[in-house]
Amino acid sequence: TQNGTDRSAWNSAMAPEAFIYVPEECHHNHGSGNHKHKCDVHVHYHCCAGSYNTEKIGRNLMLKQGIIEWAEPNNIIVLYPQTSRKGVQGWGCWDWYGDDHGGGALFDTQLGRQLRTVINMVEDLDHIIEEV
Repeated sequence: TQNGTDRSAWNSAMAPEAFIYVPEECHHNHGSGNHKHKCDVHVHYHCCAGSYNTEKIGRNLMLKQGIIEWAEPNNIIVLYPQTSRKGVQGWGCWDWYGDDHGGGALFDTQLGRQLRTVINMVEDLDHIIEEV
């Protein structure tokens, strides 16, 4: 799950699932704890109505944008956090203006619910990669 805060993912207009792509080289370097030095991280925020759980989108946006083909040879881990189907404003959007579900006035700071959740996922990559 992607809930890394004291509030549930649903309270932040985020889905309880996120996706990750880990290049082969990053898996090999993970055991030694060196993946942070050898593999960069890209957090890919989907567009409005682009969450995996949006009707007719599914995982296509993640799989067909060419990001995986770019990430593998460049040893870049790609994290795909997801909004809930309705997200902010009912369209599966990320909070870019301060909606109460996304964190209110703190939405664009590290204390905003959505950003804090994503930061927590990035900080917990060692554990997440172990589970992949």
